[in-house]
Formats: sequence, structure tokens, C-alpha cells
Amino acid sequence: MKFVLALNSIGVRTEELTPLAVRAEAAGFDGVMLGDHVVMPRTIEASAPYTKDGRSPMDAATPWPECLSALAFLLGATRRLRLLSSVLVLPMRQPLVVAKAVQTLAIMSGDRVVLGVGVGWLAEEFEALGMPFADRGARTDEAIAILRQAGATGQVEWHGRHFSIAPVSLLPRPSRPVPIYVGGDSPAALRRAALLGDGYLSTLRRSETLRRRAGELRVLREEAGRGDAPFEFVGVPADARTPDDFAALHAAGIHAAAVLPWKAPYDTSDPPMSEKLEAIDRFGEHVIEPLASP
Repeated sequence: MKFVLALNSIGVRTEELTPLAVRAEAAGFDGVMLGDHVVMPRTIEASAPYTKDGRSPMDAATPWPECLSALAFLLGATRRLRLLSSVLVLPMRQPLVVAKAVQTLAIMSGDRVVLGVGVGWLAEEFEALGMPFADRGARTDEAIAILRQAGATGQVEWHGRHFSIAPVSLLPRPSRPVPIYVGGDSPAALRRAALLGDGYLSTLRRSETLRRRAGELRVLREEAGRGDAPFEFVGVPADARTPDDFAALHAAGIHAAAVLPWKAPYDTSDPPMSEKLEAIDRFGEHVIEPLASP
């Protein structure tokens, strides 16, 4: 079982990202996740898909660092960690710009980047950026195909419903394509992960739900003829605490667990930096090390 520090959680201070990532690397974590919002509207009427009542857990006072910029900084501050976007809202962006950015990061970091993508839910954010919201799923599918072209050859030509790109070069390209993981809870997101992704990124869910999702993805991938292709399920368990809990998830097909060791799910408290660093150390000692032992 691999472990990822979930720095995509709401309320993590931008100025604390670097020391937290550095300590996670020392404690044995495999990776760090960062989330993505470009702007935060003053008024949010869109329904959040991951809360029980649909109300946004964020508001205009919630800070969000720019995802790819922060990934670059953390890649430079660490030596081994994978950096995952969870998730970059792909249909808010021009795919060639995303391809250029992540391929540059992969080359300069020694292939330590995972591009996690999703379709997004915050309609007001799309509006502020001048991007259409209604067709974001179809545009995401096309954008993933464009990213695949760029990663395979360094060249792109595309003539689709949503994007039209004359032949262009995106060199340099990394020695291997940047892995693309898909996040989301909807049936469409699961199908997209199974058909187009190298992995799946869950939202915060109980272990029972994660195990069920792993089974659903296996079936979808087998139906698509991709059952033997490499694939990583990164789960965010709401109720796993002990090495045995995480070992059971791994046995069920969840390959990596994303955790925030210093607070329980939906806890809005913000402990001092010293407590966060101590919590990372404890998690490494009491969970990561026992599972790493033969």
C-alpha cells in the first residue's frame, strides 16, 4: 500500500505546503496531492457533488494556490515524492497549455508527475474564466486524447467537435507519457477512468464504498479490453486508521491511500504547524513502517 499526503484538502495554508511535503517524504509517503481552483466566486449556487446537502464547503475567503505552479515548486523541494493534481479541472483549460506544462514538469523532475483530471462542478468558476460548462465532459474526453498524442510523439494534430488543432510540436517530451488519472464520483467519471485513464482518484468515502468502486472499475476495464493494462486506484478513506484497515483496502484493490493525518474528515480546525509535522511523523511510524516491513 502506498500513501499520499492529501494537501488538496480545504484549508491547508499555501505557505505550509513545502515543509509538509518535505516532512512527508522523510516519513515514507509515496506522494502528495494538490487540488485546483483558479478563482472562487463570491456567490456559489452550483451544487457540490461531494457534500450531503450540496452546499459548497468553500467561499470567497478560501485560498487556493495555482495547482501547476505549486506542483513545480514542490517537485523542486523534494527528491522522491510523486506529485499528483487531484484534480486539475481540465475543461477550464486549453489542453496544449496543460500538456506543455506537465511534460516540462515531468522532464525536470525525473517523471514524478501524475496528472489527475476531472470535469469540475463549480459553474460560476467556468463562467468567470469564459469557458463553457454544459459540455465539459465531452471536452474533457477530447482533451485527454490530445494529451495522449502529445505524450506519445511530442506532436499534435486534432480535428474534433470541441478542439481543432493544426499540426504542432510540443517538444521536448518526457521519456514516458505523463500518467493521466481521472477523478469523480459519477458513473460517467468511473467510465472515463476505466476507458481513458491510467488510474482513478476517489473523493472522501468510507472503505466499503471504496471497495465497491474498485470492483466496478475492474468490470468496466475488463469490458473495455483494458483489464491487463497498468492502473492505480488512489482512495481517500474516511474510516481507515490502523495498518490492518489499510491492508484490507489494499487487498480489495485500492493501491494507494490519500490521508491527512492531523485531522478527522470534515474537521474545520487548523492545528499549529508543529502538530501537523508531528502527525505526519506518527503516521509514518505507526502505519507506513509496519506495512512496509516484510
